Amino acid sequence: MKYIKFKEFTMTKLSQSGFWQLQSEFFSLNPKDAWSHTPHTVTNNKFIAKTYARLSDRVSPQSTVIELGAGIGEFAYHFLSNKSSPGKYWITDYSQNNLDYLSSINDYRNWRYAYLDFAQIDCTQYSPPEAISDKPVVFILNYLLDSLAHDAYLKVCGTLIQTMTVAKKNTPGAQSIEFSNEETLYYQLEKIEIEPEIKNYIQTHWEVGQQLTIPIGSITLIKQLKTLYPKAILIITDKTCQHPSNNAYSEDFSFQKEGSISCTVNMHAIENIIQPEFFFQTSMDSSFELNIATTVMAWGLDENMTKHLHGECEIIRKRSIYDYAMLNRELALEKNTFSYPFLKSQLEQFDYDPYLFLNMTSNFHKHLHSASSQLKAHFIDLLKKIQRASFQNNHRLIPSIASCYRVMGEIEEAEVLMRKHQLSGPTNYYFYREMATLQFCRRNMLEANEFIDFSIEKNPGCAYSRSLKDQIVKDIP
Repeated sequence: MKYIKFKEFTMTKLSQSGFWQLQSEFFSLNPKDAWSHTPHTVTNNKFIAKTYARLSDRVSPQSTVIELGAGIGEFAYHFLSNKSSPGKYWITDYSQNNLDYLSSINDYRNWRYAYLDFAQIDCTQYSPPEAISDKPVVFILNYLLDSLAHDAYLKVCGTLIQTMTVAKKNTPGAQSIEFSNEETLYYQLEKIEIEPEIKNYIQTHWEVGQQLTIPIGSITLIKQLKTLYPKAILIITDKTCQHPSNNAYSEDFSFQKEGSISCTVNMHAIENIIQPEFFFQTSMDSSFELNIATTVMAWGLDENMTKHLHGECEIIRKRSIYDYAMLNRELALEKNTFSYPFLKSQLEQFDYDPYLFLNMTSNFHKHLHSASSQLKAHFIDLLKKIQRASFQNNHRLIPSIASCYRVMGEIEEAEVLMRKHQLSGPTNYYFYREMATLQFCRRNMLEANEFIDFSIEKNPGCAYSRSLKDQIVKDIP
């Protein structure tokens, strides 16, 4: 996102500033590559998709499902693979280029002309892709809401609320927020008129002195959905860490400073301003930095359907995204040494999810007490099963699987897989990085150097690639 120039912004409310226009342009101009900058694996995996498919099946089997902001399309693939009662499924996205690409790939061939279709949707000006039916429509909003416009406020006293306005660099008294991409946002606080419902929410829920962001775009979207669909179930996966009782947000406006230019979603504000007839949210651990939860809200359901929905949500509470994310993190950080029986039980619980498996196998020798030939053969069988059952359009998958073979000492197997993958013309840095690593292991330094240069060109900020580059240069004859 180096093209972002915050200094060009003029004085205006945050939600009306060019800040969010650049956010939209980022996803529009980078339809596939955009998702390499976001932690999409924790919300677009088989485990989460299967859980949501079960909820949809059990509560309203033949309902239309509309996924807003489908991204690379992996969630849709796993959802459709696990839905036992197929109804109409809409893959929607802000980028028409992305939709054209997704509609052309083979992953959806089993459903493409039966009950799967594609539609371009701008969530800020939502229009339904099909006519309303008498069944509730199920909406999937998967890591979407924090990419829609927010406004920011400071509660000065019981009645006085100041609004954050985006300023120019040379504006007298302007404050600034520094982002990890070395860009700066300048702002001021002013007393300006705000929407009555927003004002009432801040006055009645937030403490004096707290700074906060309100997801204006998300609230507008959900209001539009509530108007257009008399019966609806919204399944939302997103950041939810901002809450009136959380004083951690009294010092800044809680903008994400890691890669994305968006703000945290305040699900508490959405619940209190929208006031849906049904609201459920999985628990979170405030010390866990992802702070992602599943939220289900609904309206227009009869008593029996509401009862079913509540029961299914209790199952989600026991199989939540938090459990998946925590195990994923523990495996990645190698904080513990796990026994093989434990790891196998986790793989079974999470349906042999590829991301858990790849994290686990990447640390194969540290997590497993034994590397017997029988154990290695079992893992290779699992690896092949995951490769067959996974979403092939995920360009990170094949390089990751190859890295598992490489870590287990199966260099030839990894090489064959990557060379076959190379025929499809991959352009992402994961491919170049893994190819460089493979050639480094094989002591083909000149080829390794060529691949690592491509990797750094694609992603200059990758510390692993730069470290490997240094090692390759030292060993080049």
